[in-house]
Amino acid sequence: MRKKIDEINFDILELLKKRDKLIRDVGKYKKKNNLPITDKDREDEMYEKLFKNAEEKGLSKDFVKDIFERIVREAKRNEK
Repeated sequence: MRKKIDEINFDILELLKKRDKLIRDVGKYKKKNNLPITDKDREDEMYEKLFKNAEEKGLSKDFVKDIFERIVREAKRNEK
């Protein structure tokens, strides 16, 4: 079971790496087009979808919120 957990952890890291690459590309696009880094409507929409999906999967909304708030903070930092 520990081996499986390790594999999942590395899968999560790989997905975070892919997400970070996309975020950096989005940041370049926003900068080139003079768009703001933060889009509150987009964030709200994302969280609404995440929370609904988390609930369907039996995951705690607070757990998912904690994780994605950190991910979004890092994304904003990397978009700059």
